[in-house]
Amino acid sequence: MNILYLLLSIEIRKESFNKLGRGINLLFVEEPEAHTHPQMQYVFANKIKLILKEISSLQTFITTHSSHIVSQCDFEDIRYLRNSDGKASIINFHDALSSRYGSDTESFKFLEQFLTLDSCELFFADKVIFIEGITERMLLPYFIEQHDKLMNGDKTYVPLSSQNITILEVGANAKAFRHFLDLLEIKTLIITDIDSTKSEIHTNTEGKKQTVYEATSVATAENTSNETIKYYYAAPELSDTTFPSWFEDLRNQNLKTINPNIYVAYQKNENGYHGRSFEDAFAHLNRELIKNNIDSLQGLKNKKDFDSHPNAYDLIERILDKKSAFASSLLFLALTCDKAQWQTPSYIKEGLQWISN
Repeated sequence: MNILYLLLSIEIRKESFNKLGRGINLLFVEEPEAHTHPQMQYVFANKIKLILKEISSLQTFITTHSSHIVSQCDFEDIRYLRNSDGKASIINFHDALSSRYGSDTESFKFLEQFLTLDSCELFFADKVIFIEGITERMLLPYFIEQHDKLMNGDKTYVPLSSQNITILEVGANAKAFRHFLDLLEIKTLIITDIDSTKSEIHTNTEGKKQTVYEATSVATAENTSNETIKYYYAAPELSDTTFPSWFEDLRNQNLKTINPNIYVAYQKNENGYHGRSFEDAFAHLNRELIKNNIDSLQGLKNKKDFDSHPNAYDLIERILDKKSAFASSLLFLALTCDKAQWQTPSYIKEGLQWISN
């Protein structure tokens, strides 16, 4: 009924505008999502665009807190009102971002395409957590709950679960959001993998030798294949003489990101082992608990070989079959068995502590 009333009111004003024939017509609609469930917000956003096209010389302003409505808007039409230090400013998003991205048209195009329903929450978030894939998406709420419980004794602590945080799965594309995040001034945590690699000499089909970087444990690594890490930690070119020392600083957590509002969390040395990915860092930390519950865990193969690989990197390479099934069974066990309380890898703990402050 609310949406019907709004659309009818606009139809009446359309008739009025057309009769008066003015050179400029202004229409303001304030927060049309009030008392309206999400599916109808979609309907409204699409219907109102059709009606507005029928009014000549019209400029329309729709204010909203609805990501559902924003997701149906053309990117060029979005204006963002930001309150900073008690002063309000209005940003033409498309123009401001296109100038910031400049020649990086590929990232800008990706951002335009990515701003769908889920990512439109970015416009309304106080903080953002970017994650790589389905494993982190399944388990991060559990890690957040564990972090909140751990901090429960601190009366000044505001639980992460009650903060206005958007969590987005962006794969390896977190660097494409840099200028977007700068513009919104949003505090951002990126949880990713160090993805360590080392050089190998391969011979191609033409018989020529070439250097190829392949996955390896952090202990034997020379490089990282993670472009997000390289971007936000300002990696020199691989051919640069300073690259080895940069990578050593990366391995030892001695680097700062190019933006103090962005923190990139990746695996670190913990209990004598430096993980390459979430899975092997988690497996090293929770090895005994995984072993004790291995028959209840899905997504694994070669379970009989569990004790044959003391190194967590080799272990995961040998037994992990399907990441999503493994993650879902870890979560199921944690929620149904009091004894199966998984430990959170320290790099995730520290990232959550940083963004909660």
